[in-house]
Amino acid sequence: MSSSKGQSKVGSVTRRQVVVGIAAASLTSVLPMSYAFASDPISGPLLKTSSFLTGIPLDKSYIQLSLQIWNALTVDLKNREEIKWCNLIDTIAALPDDATDAQVEKTLRDMGPKAVARAQKLARVWYTGKIKQDDGVVHVINYDEALVWRACDFTKPPLTCGGPFGYWAKPYEGGKSS
Repeated sequence: MSSSKGQSKVGSVTRRQVVVGIAAASLTSVLPMSYAFASDPISGPLLKTSSFLTGIPLDKSYIQLSLQIWNALTVDLKNREEIKWCNLIDTIAALPDDATDAQVEKTLRDMGPKAVARAQKLARVWYTGKIKQDDGVVHVINYDEALVWRACDFTKPPLTCGGPFGYWAKPYEGGKSS
């Protein structure tokens, strides 16, 4: 179907249409992942429980990390054990937002020693960013986002370089200027 000037109406595309198409394609590739995180039924209660157990408020910016932690905690569990984890999370998350540490501790004690151990493991994973599986292998979940860096406000994760490439090979020269 050609126009009178020999150009196909189907094949003519404006620059604006190309830009809109690229934007739509990139948006489409992002939406399913963020939608999955937003609609996951475990993330909200897990964040609330984790906030109680760690003493650090965890907002929605921690959803992805909470799901990584959840997957690491439950990766090889049988259904019965996963139900116990869900029970712990649901029970603690059901506490009022202004629950005290004493109320959280009492709730955990009432649930039994294995619930206390699970709660301690969850808090430990959040603070260290790693988990020790039952087979003894340690898996790092997210070192940079470990809560230890928020708790120890005098330091940060060792991510930044101290100088240009190879600076470590040169001896320290004190306050000398170049």
